[in-house]
Amino acid sequence: MTDVLTYFDNLSFPCPAHVNPADHLIDLSTVDTRTSSAEETSSLRVSSLIQSWQRHQLTSSQGPAPIISPPEAVVKSPGVSLFRQIWYLTTRNFWITVRDPYGLGGFLFEGVFIGVFVGWIFYKIPGTLTGIRSMQGLIYTVIGLQGYLLLLFTTWKVSVDMKVISHLNTTNDRFTTARGKTRCILRCHLS
Repeated sequence: MTDVLTYFDNLSFPCPAHVNPADHLIDLSTVDTRTSSAEETSSLRVSSLIQSWQRHQLTSSQGPAPIISPPEAVVKSPGVSLFRQIWYLTTRNFWITVRDPYGLGGFLFEGVFIGVFVGWIFYKIPGTLTGIRSMQGLIYTVIGLQGYLLLLFTTWKVSVDMKVISHLNTTNDRFTTARGKTRCILRCHLS
């Protein structure tokens, strides 16, 4: 497994700098069906990779080369404490929220809207059993409105991101794959 990149380098498919080697290998070994010329070129590349692998297997049918030196011990990176992870993610989320004026305004409007509207509906509830049931209704209403307003905000945010994705679609060839679009959408909404 450690010689994969060397193998592809010898086949004149070096991994470019600052590119994930796994992504590079996937791009090399898949057929691009976006255009007919890209499909023809990638089909020829995949066929040549298959043929060179078959030749490589025939020449190395003797079996794997003996290991001369023992493998190095795996270096374990020190773990990050739970407090530090929570602190980093909370700080990051705070700054992302503050830098997005529409998102921040939407969340503030949401809180004020729910507070005023629902408070107006359930103003001066009596202390009787009916009033207690009305309080329970208030709680269920607030919980339902919160999810609905969050759904509206997320739908709006995705529609804005779709404009960015559409722009990237026309300007960036590597982005037009389904994997690239999915990666961008997940990166935007999970961060």
